[in-house]
Amino acid sequence: MLKKTLFPLILSALTVSIIPLSADNFIFDLGGVLIDTDSIASLQCIGFKNIIQCIYQLKKSPGSINGHLKAKFFEILNNVALINQLTLNDNNSCAYDESGNQLPYLMIAWLNGTMACNTIKSLIFNAIKQNPEWFECSAEKNAIENIITMVFTPEHFVATRKVYRDGMLFIKSCKKKGHKIYALSNWDKESFTLLQNKFPSLFKLFDGIIISGECNNIKPSPDIYTLLINRYNLETEKCWFIDDQKENVAAACALGIRGILCTHHYWPLKKPNFHLITQEINNQHYKSVTRREKRKNKGIIPSTTKNINNPIIVGEKIS
Repeated sequence: MLKKTLFPLILSALTVSIIPLSADNFIFDLGGVLIDTDSIASLQCIGFKNIIQCIYQLKKSPGSINGHLKAKFFEILNNVALINQLTLNDNNSCAYDESGNQLPYLMIAWLNGTMACNTIKSLIFNAIKQNPEWFECSAEKNAIENIITMVFTPEHFVATRKVYRDGMLFIKSCKKKGHKIYALSNWDKESFTLLQNKFPSLFKLFDGIIISGECNNIKPSPDIYTLLINRYNLETEKCWFIDDQKENVAAACALGIRGILCTHHYWPLKKPNFHLITQEINNQHYKSVTRREKRKNKGIIPSTTKNINNPIIVGEKIS
């Protein structure tokens, strides 16, 4: 009689123990997290001669010229939008760069797919032609025009992108642990197909992808996060979102997604620090599991958690 009573209980316990717990979902931004700017290719597009002349004629240091050209690029785009009376319709259309600066209207229109690249370039170059006073010297004008061509020409833009090796290793580590991998990125539709063709080994790792240019929505609007969650039937509490912009991470957290801000190494090269990302994920996971264990011990809920000592991500091979 005792055997008949114990055997079903033992069998039930064994069955529960061998059923794998549902894996978590890792949602990645692309630019600045998995995909980087190829500095050499970008310099070639802008023109080494233009940059040297800008440093000399504008009296800028080599370390500050990049920031100056970016600020001038944004200034020109804002001027073009002002001339053409182009304004955002609502606050959900706002987007930001890695420093928290609001992107110009034309970049938002480019990223959310509401304006084609050729249309944007036409508006910009027509305005530049009519307003030569926008530039301090011919080298600055040449450099900015080349930046405009590089950004808003899909073939040129993709040619100046490269994949972070550490990002690939990180994703493979996630998949090795059984997690699902998704991309949620502000990226224009016209260049995205070219990007996928250039880096097939990266994109074959994803279980799902949402980009702003295809859904006409843009981070940090909550709508684009909700679209990803609904399309792939995800549970927000089982999702981790990794982005290099704090506004985007905050928007994810507001929806119940666990957010990780992608920090960067700054020397010798600026690139994502996946060691810190791994540590932060495992720390948050440990705290979450510990809280659940404490609640279980108080008799609040049954234990359905993974071993506290088992990291959610293994990062030993991430350099």
